[in-house]
Amino acid sequence: MLYFENDLREKSVDLLDFMRLRYDLYWHLAPIFDPVNFFDNPDNHWAPRNICSLMMLGVPSERKITVANLPKGLTRMNGGTKKSAPGQRG
Repeated sequence: MLYFENDLREKSVDLLDFMRLRYDLYWHLAPIFDPVNFFDNPDNHWAPRNICSLMMLGVPSERKITVANLPKGLTRMNGGTKKSAPGQRG
C-alpha cells in the first residue's frame, strides 16, 4: 500500500499514469487543520478557507481490494477531457 500527495497540477497526469500501472488508486482529501489535534489547539490559521491536501491511496492491483468511502482515482487534474480531481476545477 502507498499513501502519497498528488496536488501538483503540472505533475498529476504523469504521476497517475505511472502509478496506475501497478496500483488501484483512490482519492483522499485530507484537511490541513483538524480541531482534534495533538496540542488541543483550536486556532485554525487557514480559516475561513477549508484547505485540504489531495492525497491518494494506492492498493497493489493484484490484491483485488476495493476501498469503501474513497472515490476511485480515475480522474486527472489537468483540466483535459477527463473529469477533475475531487475539489478541483477542470
